Amino acid sequence: MFCVGWGMLENLSAWWTTYNVQIVIGIGATVLIALVKPWRDQLGSWIVELFKWLVAFIGSVPNHLALRNHVLGSKPLWNYRKQRTAKLDLAPVTVTVMNFKGGVGKTTLSANLAAALSIRHGFDVLLIDLDYQGSLTELLKPNTNDSSQNNLVGNLLAASKEKKPKSIDDLVVGAVGLPKVKLITAAYELTEVEDNQLLRWLIHEVGTGGDVRNRIAQMLTRRDWNLADKFDVVIMDAPPRLSLASANALRASKYVLVPSKLQQLSSLPVAKMLGYLRTFKSRIRGSFEIAGVVCCMTNGEAATGTETAALRDIEAALLEESTKPRVYKQYIPDLVDVGRPQAVRIGYQLPGVKGDRVRAIFDNIADEFVEQAGLKPAMARAAE
Repeated sequence: MFCVGWGMLENLSAWWTTYNVQIVIGIGATVLIALVKPWRDQLGSWIVELFKWLVAFIGSVPNHLALRNHVLGSKPLWNYRKQRTAKLDLAPVTVTVMNFKGGVGKTTLSANLAAALSIRHGFDVLLIDLDYQGSLTELLKPNTNDSSQNNLVGNLLAASKEKKPKSIDDLVVGAVGLPKVKLITAAYELTEVEDNQLLRWLIHEVGTGGDVRNRIAQMLTRRDWNLADKFDVVIMDAPPRLSLASANALRASKYVLVPSKLQQLSSLPVAKMLGYLRTFKSRIRGSFEIAGVVCCMTNGEAATGTETAALRDIEAALLEESTKPRVYKQYIPDLVDVGRPQAVRIGYQLPGVKGDRVRAIFDNIADEFVEQAGLKPAMARAAE
């Protein structure tokens, strides 16, 4: 027994001889950290952060595996996670102006339709710019140096604590020359917000404000905001692609209005887009219907020449829809006063005879949409 004990002491002595410097340094460092509060706090902070990272890493493994299997299985991105059908009973009547092809007059239609609904029909209108190019914003936003007002839709989609809107007033600006129209602006920074929020949603990042596909629907149906009493119509100007913003618009919309030129390069993509939207509607469990097609930038106020073939293509595509949407009776001719008016923001605001012609065009479109959607002003609804 004595020999065994003596052997252990010899081993311990040899170990101490080898590592005594490291041990002394370790003990000294521990004492210093314990005595110096900033160092102690920093070490504690590192330990806490390491613990949080480990918890997040372990918790994210199942999510990452699920996402990997979804992607490798070539499954559609937008139905990666299940969602319920959006309940839009508390929302104003909402229409998205959409075409996956650019340069067909989406923004012109959105802005002038809002003007017609507000001036001719007395509706309170909320315009939402969802295109990062911000064309609608540039048309109607007040002149200001306040850059915080340039990408308000980005604040809505980001749902960050720092920029979380407390009321609808935090999200809107007035539309120049249209007192009954409010605008949620967009800017180039929107594309960064979309990418960031989509990635956060895919990896189940905590604290991103719920399902990123429902941000606009949630805003429109907030009971404490009661937007149905503030606005009669919401018009969303969607980008010419399927982005996070346009997916939000489709989830929140009752109607989709499609502007199109009467040219084969524009009319044929309409059929493809309508077919895709039918599939996409089931993927996101949307409740929208195609209201119809508005013929834009035409030679006149009726189809002529080669336009008739393009019109037939559009009519055939609409027949595939179960709700039997229409081609709107009023065409939008390719006029300077419509698309490129001078001295005013939009053609509807032109004075005199020129303005009368533009107003007649968009008043007719507004009349048809009001009849189709069964729209009534908030005051009339309240009286019932």
